[in-house]
Amino acid sequence: MGDEIVCTAWEHAAVAQRDGDGLANRREHIGHGYQELPRVPWIEGDVSTTQEVSLEVLDAMVDVTVTAELMNGKTYVLKEAACKSAFENNTREGQIRVRFEGTSCEEIGG
Repeated sequence: MGDEIVCTAWEHAAVAQRDGDGLANRREHIGHGYQELPRVPWIEGDVSTTQEVSLEVLDAMVDVTVTAELMNGKTYVLKEAACKSAFENNTREGQIRVRFEGTSCEEIGG
């Protein structure tokens, strides 16, 4: 397994989880019934830019565990994740919007 990233108290974060059997599904009405489409679990949020944070390093991350500890007290763990975007660099606020996609995402406590 790769590295671990812990992001504490993200101001803006979104999380998509998989259901109990490991498949995240979205139901869509298609005329005569429903169709289930697989969805990839992900965590996205704003990371404060500091001397230690590199856009290039974030963008190159693969096979990492991402832990998001949100301001509302909830914690999510995304496993076997890869950075899918680290391009939105907000220089005014000193933040980078980052999105990681993985194989499973679980809510821990909270």
